[in-house]
Amino acid sequence: MQNPLILRLSHPVDLSSDDRAVLQAITSDIREVPRRTDIIHEGDRPDCVRVVMEGIACRYKLLRDGSRQITAFLVPGDLCNPHITRLQEMDHGIASVSPCMIVEIPPSTIAKLASRHPRVIDGLVWASLADESVMREWIVGLGRRMADRNMAHLICELYTRLEAVGLVEDRSFHMPITQNELSDALGITTVHTNRTMADLRDRGLIAFEGRWLRVLDLAGLRDLGQFNPQYLHLRRQRPGSDLENGEG
Repeated sequence: MQNPLILRLSHPVDLSSDDRAVLQAITSDIREVPRRTDIIHEGDRPDCVRVVMEGIACRYKLLRDGSRQITAFLVPGDLCNPHITRLQEMDHGIASVSPCMIVEIPPSTIAKLASRHPRVIDGLVWASLADESVMREWIVGLGRRMADRNMAHLICELYTRLEAVGLVEDRSFHMPITQNELSDALGITTVHTNRTMADLRDRGLIAFEGRWLRVLDLAGLRDLGQFNPQYLHLRRQRPGSDLENGEG
């Protein structure tokens, strides 16, 4: 597997060989986080930038009654907390959905990047702005899309983001996200989630093969979800990708 952070930042920024080398070096010390484990707690004082290198994580908020709203899924190459120098404490939690491999980058390293590798910093700023764009799209989905359209949109988003870091093969990707976690993301009950997923299967749009989700009809899934990948701001695609071919 190629370095997902390098792949992600290569979309908006023309990274030099030196930029790639330093990114490879600062992401070499990886630690494993078990499934369903907090990576950062709400209220923690952030002390480093954490990057997901393998697996899927999520941002979430807990209410007083114990219910949870997932506000984003984080895939390889995503930064968990890019604004460590500006936040006194975390206002949300981040947890692993599947077993994850995480890299922790200290502020001193970020400061060195700023002075020696400005294109890397440009890429990190772009990644943060893209995260905000995804959050806006999720708000629209929660407020205005019916469950089947919002589910289709979320699957298209995961497919596109994973494809951008080389984790889609033959229109299939690993899908460790449970129906409970999908429910917490889409704001619907688990029963409704189950029925919605079954409906997408019955329409011939998707299929499950173990923990892998296969997109059978990408155009149909995009049409149902009214999915336009522009908000992901993946301006430069890998050759042969579905987005480059006008299919993603």
